[in-house]
Amino acid sequence: MIELGVDEFTLVLQYKNGSIIKNECDWDYIANKIIDIFASKLDLEQILGKKEVEKTAPLGYKVAYKYGQHDFYFSIAYHPLHRNMGICVKFSAQSLGYYTRESNLAIYEIIKISESGNYTIRLSRVDLTVDYIDYDIDISKLYFDYVNKKVLIYQELEDKNGHNILRLCNLKCSGIISEEKINTLYIGSNQSKVRLRVYDKKLEQLQKKGNYLDRAIQCESWVRFEVVFKSDFAHQITDKLLVIKNQNELINLIASLICQKFTFYHEESKEVMGFSQELKRLVLNKSKKIKSAKVNNYSLISDLVYHNKNSGLMSLMYKIQSIWGEKGLIEMQQYFFHQSNFYIINNDCKDWLNKNKEQHKENYESFNAYVEKNKKIINYLMKV
Repeated sequence: MIELGVDEFTLVLQYKNGSIIKNECDWDYIANKIIDIFASKLDLEQILGKKEVEKTAPLGYKVAYKYGQHDFYFSIAYHPLHRNMGICVKFSAQSLGYYTRESNLAIYEIIKISESGNYTIRLSRVDLTVDYIDYDIDISKLYFDYVNKKVLIYQELEDKNGHNILRLCNLKCSGIISEEKINTLYIGSNQSKVRLRVYDKKLEQLQKKGNYLDRAIQCESWVRFEVVFKSDFAHQITDKLLVIKNQNELINLIASLICQKFTFYHEESKEVMGFSQELKRLVLNKSKKIKSAKVNNYSLISDLVYHNKNSGLMSLMYKIQSIWGEKGLIEMQQYFFHQSNFYIINNDCKDWLNKNKEQHKENYESFNAYVEKNKKIINYLMKV
């Protein structure tokens, strides 16, 4: 199975002179006015929550806001002394997943809705992804074959007459070794406008107990190709997204852009490699849809598993039961329940509740329902 999507993006809003009636020198006023207009267009307070100050601003910016209490990162920021930097809107992968699911809007719809006569919009960064689920892709072999020139990468370009031509790319390649294997490789430098990252998404989710842990457990393999477009390339993608009308066109665009920059060939046969060929086919497949997996938070499950396996709680319960039987366990439960009344909540616990309490209450009617719904995840974590 192949799935395509947009992982994250950063949008920059630039003020149009004269569009807001106020002293043109009052950049703080103008910046906050633009932020409020943008937030209103995307219903940020309704979807994400109340506007608040965000302590961590994107690089280079000083004043930042967030909406609601969430574990993910989303911010709108500006620099009070540098108007030319504009307003930076940063959607992380998790915040974009949450927002698109709750709003039922695709990225091209977000861009279109964001437009205003008060400012211009353009992407400064966008990460496009293709997930190969249960495909036979060996990242270590791909790395060594590329380094040893058994695998080549070609880019598709247009000549002066508008004809497509292929250009061989000799791009820098680096790999990250984990458990004596290369599970992540980068093609292109960190400073380049386009860079490819290929990594074992299944392994990442299992190790981090990530938001897609349930999907990682269910599949045999999951390799992600993630292409980061920055600067001029991201600007051009903005224009392309503004003319897209549906999901099929978005799929076509994502597949086309990745193929244009990174198409893999076997050096000996000069044939396109299987995973690149599959991506090329999607350009012509008008029925393919983007699939957006539900973003989950497994931190509470991790706490449950920790107390089950590692905290000594089960050992204590076993001792109490061995000495005083079932009655002892019930009395122990009552003891801890009484002690909980004197617990002084720390900041970490307070922050977690602010970000997750309402969502958990909305999704699960009881603690038993929560455990039952996540039984597969709990069973997996108990074994590892």
